[in-house]
Amino acid sequence: MVQSKIETERLVLRKFEISDAKHVQALAGNRKVSSTTANIPFPYPDGLAEKWISNQPTNFANKTVATYAITLKETGALMGCVSMVNLNSDRPELGYWLGIDYWGNGYCTEACMALIDFCVVNFGIKAVYGKCLSRNPASGKVMEKCGLTHIETSTGQDGFMEKAEEINVYSKVCA
Repeated sequence: MVQSKIETERLVLRKFEISDAKHVQALAGNRKVSSTTANIPFPYPDGLAEKWISNQPTNFANKTVATYAITLKETGALMGCVSMVNLNSDRPELGYWLGIDYWGNGYCTEACMALIDFCVVNFGIKAVYGKCLSRNPASGKVMEKCGLTHIETSTGQDGFMEKAEEINVYSKVCA
């Protein structure tokens, strides 16, 4: 399967290109963005974005991860990322981040809804899960707007987190 673009009213979701690496490092590596996730380190090391982007075509081809650059349809500006990991499991998981200049405009919700729909149709997922840090209620609101329901709060350590903290888990049945 070829990774095709996904278009919404205001966005184009497209595959990442190596030329996006510096933008990814600048956007995701912002302390405020990094602090909202468990999976983005701060400071964001040189070379990490290139390595991460170079793995995406194989992940998509293997039907394990679908990662898309979130871009503004009007200008083509790279705003962030939306992904679905563990596509070949019974717990595919939604993930996302946006550069701070794009927060509060509904872009993340729009991108997430489009990716969920795409993964239901193209990968046959039956449910979707999502996790967010309890101290990031905006991320929980994105999931709720996409139809996911809070199912549990656990204390754990995930990704680049230095210490265990509360993580909210959400889910939605899709089929």
